[in-house]
Amino acid sequence: MNDIPSDLNNALQALFRWWEALKSKQEPQEPRIKKEEIPEGEIRTLLQELETPQAEIEKTVQKIHAILELTEEDLDNNTYPEIKRMTALTEERARLLPRFETISTMIYRDYVGLHSKRIELLIWFNRPLFKEIFGEEFNDHYATLYAGVHDILEWISPFWDIPTPIKKWLSPRSNKIMNIIERKLWEILIRSYPLVHPEHEYDRAMLEDMISKKTLESQVVSYFDKLDWFLACFHEIIAGNEEFRIPFSNYINIFKEIKSWESLPTLQKYILWEWNENQGDLALLNQVDSIIEQWERIDDIFWECDTTESMEKNIDNDFWFAMYWVWKNFVKMIPSYDTNGIIWGKKLLTQRWRTLNPPVWLYE
Repeated sequence: MNDIPSDLNNALQALFRWWEALKSKQEPQEPRIKKEEIPEGEIRTLLQELETPQAEIEKTVQKIHAILELTEEDLDNNTYPEIKRMTALTEERARLLPRFETISTMIYRDYVGLHSKRIELLIWFNRPLFKEIFGEEFNDHYATLYAGVHDILEWISPFWDIPTPIKKWLSPRSNKIMNIIERKLWEILIRSYPLVHPEHEYDRAMLEDMISKKTLESQVVSYFDKLDWFLACFHEIIAGNEEFRIPFSNYINIFKEIKSWESLPTLQKYILWEWNENQGDLALLNQVDSIIEQWERIDDIFWECDTTESMEKNIDNDFWFAMYWVWKNFVKMIPSYDTNGIIWGKKLLTQRWRTLNPPVWLYE
């Protein structure tokens, strides 16, 4: 530093010494991934409340204990090398994870990947409308990215795909335990396979958002998440699936809570926004009253399309529920693929009892 004036040199030296002293006083950061202690009895209570099949309980208890035992040091030391493969394949495996898995008679089997892609597209196409309603505070890039990954944890979660009504019925303690376990899984997933965009590092923000759902963007995604589930139920009702009467009713009640401000309060500006014809069909998706009204006509629409041929014939029929027509148009836009090749959206909507067959290597 011979060329630097002595006064400036002294100031820089003092600043350097202050910074070194400050760093030395800082306590080591506590690891995010650490061993967790939860009594087994409380774990079993949670599984009972989640309606876990009896045959799956012991295996699930063991899986939860393994998750709770895992530490950051284990990941650093590669103590469990299978974790790297598990996290690397999480997104692809989640894509082929069945939804409504407890209902074995689902006529048009849905999958987490298809569901997430529908929500991602719905958010993306709605960006101008969200900007108009919420202003510049709505981060459309974040919301779209969030929508695409919001369910990828479900493949590695011991709880799989939990319907919203069951989550709502959990006791406070069980809800807290489930959050502890899923938060740890997110930490493991993010540390092993960062959920980041090349330009915007959203991994930590998303982790907190997945747990708390306090941001405007996460509540928008949560609304469309529930809307997509409801419309999938509606599609099953149209096809004559008796087992979807209860899920259909549960989601009607959820939208009643949204209407009464008991749920998703940040979203009321969107729910109360008045649609006009110049806004296009996407604006119809905030019509909560129209959703609630469908319960009164469930018997009128039941068994409307009880064959693949009749569903194909009515592919453009909204059955007096415009939101359903909008949803079907998005489904038709999304191709999927499995060991048999590409399956286009129209087939996903119309061919009864079709399934997606994952490649064998994905689960080896």
